[in-house]
Amino acid sequence: YLAIPLFFLLGLLLTFTPCVLPMLPILSGILTRSGDLSPRKGFTISLVYVLAMALVYTLLGLLAAYFGKGLAAYLQNAYVLIGFGLIFVALSFSMFGLYQIQMPGKIQSALSRFSNQQSGKNSLTGTAIMGMLSALIVGPCVTAPLIGIIGLVAQSQNYLLGAAALFSMSMGMGVPLLILGTSSGHLLPKVGPWMDKIKVLFGFMLLGLAAYFIGRTLPHYWEQMTYALISLSTFIWLIITVVESSKRARFFFAILALGTLSFGINALNESSKSIETAIF
Repeated sequence: YLAIPLFFLLGLLLTFTPCVLPMLPILSGILTRSGDLSPRKGFTISLVYVLAMALVYTLLGLLAAYFGKGLAAYLQNAYVLIGFGLIFVALSFSMFGLYQIQMPGKIQSALSRFSNQQSGKNSLTGTAIMGMLSALIVGPCVTAPLIGIIGLVAQSQNYLLGAAALFSMSMGMGVPLLILGTSSGHLLPKVGPWMDKIKVLFGFMLLGLAAYFIGRTLPHYWEQMTYALISLSTFIWLIITVVESSKRARFFFAILALGTLSFGINALNESSKSIETAIF
């Protein structure tokens, strides 16, 4: 449960990927149709939108925990663990831009049409419906990390953890939307290339999840070396990103670079300990 704040952070990072941007104009349209807004009313409308979105993701977490009960025995099999790891590798490639994973176009179109029908409603009920639909039709950048989180929840087989993790993630995604509603958009950061870098960062995170599953089938030395390789690769990418980023973004990416470097060094130390133990 200490990981729940991490899910919140992941949700916050997801919001700053290019494919989540459609949620901002959707909410902006709802706020605009509501006329002159006080900060309190803007916050209320945004909160209803975000909580409706969170409800959908929370239900996904509960379903993942429910169906995960049938996976308990299979997850002890090395071939299944490797299969899970390869799925996360494939998901990471989508975040690196090699291809896109998203809901089928026909379903997206049907949901969009229904969403447009509800957009004329100024009531909180209409806002809630728009929030739930936005959770379903949001862009492909969210799909890969969402599948990854659902996969971890399914493994945990814990209903409360599943619901709390997905709710925490969705509330993280909702923070910029709440800021939008309360401040009329004045406090939101500007759109820029840095959002694509957040997307690539999720690709490295998914590679880390792949290492977690595949590493369980490997000797301790190679498991730690896999963690070290991914961490140090992420560190190198982050250093390049720091050099290319604006002054405001440099601090954020520099902190992440230090974190990945320390994790990679720790993994290298753990791998060397396993060799010493084997020699002893």
